[in-house]
Amino acid sequence: MDSELHLPHDVEYVNRFGFSGRLDQPDHLSPPYDVIHNLAKNAPQLLRAGDLGEEIARLPIIEAPVPADELELFKMAYSFLVQAYVWEPIHLDQSGLPRTTVPMQLAKPLISISAELDEPPTYLYSDHTIRNSRLIDSGKPAILENLKSVYTFSGTSDENQFVVVHTAYEQVGLPAVRKAISLMTQSHLDLSDGLDAIAATIEQMRHEFLKVKDVVSPKIFQSNIRLYLMGWRNNLPSIRFEGARINASELRGETGSGSALLPFFDRFMSIMHDVEQADENENLQTYWDFDKYRPKWHRSTLEWVAASTRIREKALQSPHCRRSYNRVVEQVARLREAHLHNVGIYLRGNAGLAFRGNYGTGGSNFATYLHALVVHNRKMMI
Repeated sequence: MDSELHLPHDVEYVNRFGFSGRLDQPDHLSPPYDVIHNLAKNAPQLLRAGDLGEEIARLPIIEAPVPADELELFKMAYSFLVQAYVWEPIHLDQSGLPRTTVPMQLAKPLISISAELDEPPTYLYSDHTIRNSRLIDSGKPAILENLKSVYTFSGTSDENQFVVVHTAYEQVGLPAVRKAISLMTQSHLDLSDGLDAIAATIEQMRHEFLKVKDVVSPKIFQSNIRLYLMGWRNNLPSIRFEGARINASELRGETGSGSALLPFFDRFMSIMHDVEQADENENLQTYWDFDKYRPKWHRSTLEWVAASTRIREKALQSPHCRRSYNRVVEQVARLREAHLHNVGIYLRGNAGLAFRGNYGTGGSNFATYLHALVVHNRKMMI
């Protein structure tokens, strides 16, 4: 591909801002939806008092146009409130039961905006992290210390940090994303040098990802945060959206596996089997199913990368490039091992939910799933 060719719109956007997108978007909803924004902002106090459900019951069904630059915030706010509404009874009493009917005043707007954005009507990784992060000082870089969250369930600094550490991680990966796009579109670039630069950036991503241990207490995560991130699949067998024919019990929840960064490098390096080849492998089926839980512009970028890359073919032609290629594959595997390590710290805690089992917030058997991807990555070295 010649460097003069224009990138598709979504790929150009990712090349400019990364998968986190712009972090200077509006942090509030305009009237009449300001009541939804205020309710979400006050969620920590309402949840502690057990009053959120009553406040939601008093909400009207609001039907009004949503400004284009508030669409993603709108979707985040409604999906955030659905999570809070469903799990509030267990937060109050861990022997209690979650609510299993999402009321019309939440269900109808969430389903409508999700259809407009072409994504599932559930709380995505993107809703919890990148859509939920804003720059503190727009004139400074998007690093951990310069990011804040819009909404949290607990009101704790730990949850704020849990949100923005993932967004900071996405930003650390941006140079590697740009380098990968350049290697696919500019034939004059040295492939080995480019791959070495990508491997070095992915190593930096791993260090950034592991910072979560320094800023988020596992105890606070287990007692105040994790519950509200859980999706319905394999966690809540019976849930419905009032007035809608949606099999809500199959919807996954927020999970780090919803990030598009590692799938981007998987596609760039051609190290994941096509979905058609994953039929008999449950973990690969899960991997491809997570694609549905990304914003449309993430999905279209991943599709473009998979269709455009010839990196593996080129690396096979040169021992020097092969070594650099394998460095990238190894760094991807090590980053997934870091994710698995953090799972051991944060997701195996005893928070009192008898039905939790071995399933993560995204509905997969997290330990088996992540380990399988690590093994698969290393098998794809050349």
